[in-house]
Amino acid sequence: MKGKRVIKIVVIVIGALFLSMSVYAARSALLKNRAIDNASIAEAEGIIEQTLDRQSDKDNEPLMDIPIYTEFDLLYEFGLIGKDTSPYSFTGSMPNSVEYILTCYPGASIRKMDDGKAYLVYDTDTGYRLFLLMDKNLNYMATIGYPIVIKEQLSIKDFAGVKVGDSIDEVCAIDSCGEVYKTLIGIYGYNKQVSDYLAEKGKPISSIHYLSNGLLKIEYSIDENDNIIITNILFDEDYVLENTLGNPVDYRICDIDLP
Repeated sequence: MKGKRVIKIVVIVIGALFLSMSVYAARSALLKNRAIDNASIAEAEGIIEQTLDRQSDKDNEPLMDIPIYTEFDLLYEFGLIGKDTSPYSFTGSMPNSVEYILTCYPGASIRKMDDGKAYLVYDTDTGYRLFLLMDKNLNYMATIGYPIVIKEQLSIKDFAGVKVGDSIDEVCAIDSCGEVYKTLIGIYGYNKQVSDYLAEKGKPISSIHYLSNGLLKIEYSIDENDNIIITNILFDEDYVLENTLGNPVDYRICDIDLP
């Protein structure tokens, strides 16, 4: 009986992961179709260097002409929000390729900072701002860390009442970005088995909150009733978070670029 139960759990996990992979495949197909309509791969070549050069001497000026996409297109169809993109840079599949992103979502504003870090910036039609971090060590060819979504400027004090064991709804009541992550959990097809699997692999379901006084990461699990429950809360006042490869990532964004 125990053996049958283990087999059943394995089958459920594989099925859930297949569903998540199917969602990703569908997203990739949609992005490919949009890329053909908006820009070719050839047109995207060289845009990274050109834009970085154009922005490199404007550190004290706010970014101009930040492109606006629909909330669905930018936050839900994108497929990387809520995921640490660093490991993708060392695999055969590069969904975090900057060239690929700029082909699918043309016109990004780009900020290059003195320490060699840079980031792409996009807005949604509903007031969210998306930041995608890049690193000089990767020649700015791929994103690193978690994508950062910001709408309101909040403080860690706003989350003072949030604790382990609470529902994600407590986070949503404070930060509207919580609703984005909650929606994505459904889109990605996560359930208890997938949640347990990701936690075991050191990649727990997470929401990232860029605050006025530090970076907040909230980790979750999903129970047998599909409730999304907080399991861990991490906060760093220096905006540094260790990625799933064990390396620190500095998420600091220029104040003038914040919404």
